[in-house]
Amino acid sequence: MPELTLLGTGTAVPRLERSSSACLLKVNDRNILIDCGAGTLKRLLEADTTYHDIDLLLLTHLHPDHTADLVPFLFACGYATVPRTKPLNIVGGKGTRHFLTQLDNTFGRHLLSPHYDLDIREVGDEGWTWEDIGFESRTVFHIPNSRAFAVEVDGKKTSFSGDSGYCQALIELAKDSDVFVCECALPDHEKPDNHLSPSLVGDIAAQANISRLVLTHFYPEVESEPIAEIVSKKFSGEIILGEDLMRIEV
Repeated sequence: MPELTLLGTGTAVPRLERSSSACLLKVNDRNILIDCGAGTLKRLLEADTTYHDIDLLLLTHLHPDHTADLVPFLFACGYATVPRTKPLNIVGGKGTRHFLTQLDNTFGRHLLSPHYDLDIREVGDEGWTWEDIGFESRTVFHIPNSRAFAVEVDGKKTSFSGDSGYCQALIELAKDSDVFVCECALPDHEKPDNHLSPSLVGDIAAQANISRLVLTHFYPEVESEPIAEIVSKKFSGEIILGEDLMRIEV
């Protein structure tokens, strides 16, 4: 049974109790990391996992609060004493390959180690299979090439919004998910455009027929609101307010 660990439920605002965006999905003997925000490497260790254990990294978009630990992650993989040897797969939207190349150039070509095979894949609105695991990607409304992802294995579907405003693509991607990990960044009164608020999340979850809704990516302003109560006015399923290192069986 897949197991989800929330590694970072925060944002760009530094918080002691919340690292920036990252999730770990364990599927059989495969470890899938979704985003790699600041604090991810430490949270992985606290979740009894290391950077060597990661097989696949999905990048929803390239904002720093979703990629800040990517540089130390890749640098650690090339650590001379204990170098990574198994392949690493990185999947993101258009521009991911250029982003990684520029990072490697910036750090003097010390990031992308020759000790292991690195496969970089740029995806659009499509489905694909990796290691008998089904994946789906959709363009969502945040910045150009922002992705939402769904992972399906053994009849269980887990979806991840990344950062997104309200859009039909996200509803379609999350449709009938057993677990939907969704950002809930800002309170309703701020009327977010390219982020989601509790009421907007409730609308999306209800239309998508979600079984369990896991909320994450909380800016401090939204945490003063009765988030679950607001969401439940639109969505009648299970609502989980995410915390760092929370584990959820899918």
